[in-house]
Amino acid sequence: MLRGAREIVLGDLFPAPLEALAGELSAAAARGVKVVVKVYSRVDVPGVAEVPEADAARALDGWPGEPLTLVADAEEHLLALFDRGLSGVRQAVWSRSPFLSCVQHNRVAMELLHTAWKGRGSLAGADALVGISLLASRPPGLRRLREQAGSAGDEG
Repeated sequence: MLRGAREIVLGDLFPAPLEALAGELSAAAARGVKVVVKVYSRVDVPGVAEVPEADAARALDGWPGEPLTLVADAEEHLLALFDRGLSGVRQAVWSRSPFLSCVQHNRVAMELLHTAWKGRGSLAGADALVGISLLASRPPGLRRLREQAGSAGDEG
């Protein structure tokens, strides 16, 4: 998923999944892909905009494992819940449905924006978050979905 991303990757990654994917996330960013992820521990992945959860301890304590949400170009997405330490997968769903991936893209974008606003009290200085919503970024999955619906030229 990350190797095929061309324009934008959004994510919500607990510490172990973030650490496991740091190299792939950084490689995507190095190719010019906009990569923005919500994090629960700072890793400082090169090229990746990290949005820290202000109440990370509560989130980490509240989940029975390590969740991961990734959306690549609103073309495919992965939702997974791993055991602590990534020793096993409790549940996971992956899809290349452009509609479902567009919905997940917008959900993760709103989570990132809300988390940034909650942590700062405003979105001032959050340049990495500009244009990440589905309709603002118009990622490949949305463009494909619009083409399939016959509305590629309809801007309304």
